[in-house]
Amino acid sequence: MPSLHHLPAGCQALPIAKVVNITIILIAACAYSTLATACFSDENWAQLQSGSRATLVYVWSPRMVLSAHNAATALAAADAQGVQFAAVHDGRLAGQEIIDALAQLAQHPDPKARASAAALQATQPLCSPLLVDRDALRHFPTAWVVQRSDGKVLPKNDKQHYAIVGAMPDFAWDLSLRQRLHQP
Repeated sequence: MPSLHHLPAGCQALPIAKVVNITIILIAACAYSTLATACFSDENWAQLQSGSRATLVYVWSPRMVLSAHNAATALAAADAQGVQFAAVHDGRLAGQEIIDALAQLAQHPDPKARASAAALQATQPLCSPLLVDRDALRHFPTAWVVQRSDGKVLPKNDKQHYAIVGAMPDFAWDLSLRQRLHQP
């Protein structure tokens, strides 16, 4: 590593005041972007449970490719049932990995992959301890239908949560959603 005393030809040392100012600006920019990054939290989960419309919470990861490619199928099934779609990704991953995965999907020759990229554009990192405790990170995709039914919130906040786990064909998403929408 070159020292300040031996700079490569054509390089000039910055005065220490400029280095400090640049460092402060970079730290502030990083702090702002961290604060501005929304994540799917327990509060978001509670809001969905108190809402009037059912929502499919779809947790995916670019490291399990089928979970990214299957998003359009899940979204189409949700749309067919009148269910909102909320894309949430593995919050342990760097944002750039998510951006890169979505860019690759958007350029994929398969139209269904491109549709999945569109379905995942509003994805948020998962930061809900409740959903992590409910095994949201065990396999991707993992999804829940969240709705109110006769004054009861479904799914309940316990281990009997009726998660939908794994990439599936169209008919299986449709059947899984219908089963959860009409459960007693």
